[in-house]
Formats: sequence, structure tokens, C-alpha cells
Amino acid sequence: MFESLPKRVAQLRCPRQPQGIPEPAEASRKIGFARVRLRAYPSELSGYEHRRMAESHTKTIIRFLKGSKDSIEDITNIVLNMWDKGIGPTHEGTTRSDVESDLGISLNYAAKTGLEHAVDTRLVERDPEDSDDLPVYVIAEWMNGGSGDVVNGNVDDAAEEAIEAIIDHIHATDPSGSTAVADGGLTVRDVVADEFTAAASAIEGRLRRGDLVENVNTAVEAIEESSHVSMRSDYGRITFRYGAFNYRLTPLAVTLFNL
Repeated sequence: MFESLPKRVAQLRCPRQPQGIPEPAEASRKIGFARVRLRAYPSELSGYEHRRMAESHTKTIIRFLKGSKDSIEDITNIVLNMWDKGIGPTHEGTTRSDVESDLGISLNYAAKTGLEHAVDTRLVERDPEDSDDLPVYVIAEWMNGGSGDVVNGNVDDAAEEAIEAIIDHIHATDPSGSTAVADGGLTVRDVVADEFTAAASAIEGRLRRGDLVENVNTAVEAIEESSHVSMRSDYGRITFRYGAFNYRLTPLAVTLFNL
């Protein structure tokens, strides 16, 4: 598909040359995967006329590369507004969840659709390129007043903290002197032991053995789903969340805008 791009780009025409401006010289430009020859007006035409030319070039290339895709309007809005907002190669970029607010636009389709199609045009880049390279954040959800806190590098400590808090909750709800409840009601000990298919009297040892993160999440799920007991605020789930892709203009897009 890209082999025909030089011929197509070479057909781009600048707006009518203003009266009094001398005939411009032919300029050879390198645009990533193609070398094209475009007519460039003198620098006096920067500003409004330059913006119109850049917009025309961008729209033509996007239409050529993406054909009749329904999201072509979204792609064009993303690329042009990234340029207007200065989200270029050295910028940290914008994310799928923030792209509309960052660019001040409203997309017709899902942000992922427009952004990924923009990446296909080579005018927008995604950082990192592969999802396997996304950062992973380990969150202890009960920390920071229940808002959660990142515990990367301290996952074992966080899991041990949660396990001991669950065990303390078990002890706090045990009837005095017994692990049974006189009226037949269920305790935290009963609920957690049943989930682990362990003897109620041995649940402490079971919680402290094996994968502590998995033990925490299993115990928390059992307590949350039980209609007989309630959670405390000093423990909670340990979850893993991926960081977001960042999107920004490529050097190719900047070259195109500067034609």
C-alpha cells in the first residue's frame, strides 16, 4: 500500500499563490518511507496559509492510507489536534482515557479505534509498541484510606500484612473460648475455612502457607460474598493493573506539517 504514496503525495497542491509572491522553488522533502517533491511557499506564508496546507496534506494521506473507514474523521481530528496541542515526538503523549479531554475533541467512535487507526498511518506512535512492555502496578486496595496504594517491590510485605489482618479479624469474631457459635451462626473463621476447604481450627496455618497474594484475594472474596460476615477496612484485595499506552505524533507527522 505504501509503494503508491509518493505519487499520491506529489499530487498535493498548495492554495493559490498570493499576488506579489514570487514563484516558489521546487523542494525535495523526505517523509519517512517516501521521498516526494512538493512546492513550498516562502516562510512569509507561515501561519494561517501554512496551517491550511498542512491540514490538506494530512487529510489526503489519511484518506489514501485508510480508504473509506468510518473512523477517518476521528483519525484526522486526532492528528490535527495533536499538532495544535504540541503533542509531538518529545511529548509524554496522551492516553485512550484522556485523549478527548486533552485534545478538546469529541470522537465518533471508541478512542482505541481512532488512536490505533492513527498509528496505522504512521503519523501517530504508541508507546510502548507492544502490550508486553506495559508497566504493571501492584495495588493494595485497602491502603491509602481505601483508595489503594502501589506496592511494587513490597508485594510480599503487603500480602503478609493483609493475611495477619484477616487472622486478627477471625480471632476478633470467635466466640470466647470456642471456635463455634452457640446459636449456629457463621463466623469469619467458618466462612474463610469453608472457602479453603480447611478445618476451622487450622485456618490460620492455611492462610500463612502457599501463595499469600492468592490467599488474601481468596479470603477477601469469601468474606465479601458472605451474607453472614462483613469486611474490615485493614485488609483487602491485591490487584495487578497495567499502565496505559501513550500516543503522540511521529517525526514523520512533524515533517508533514512543516512542508
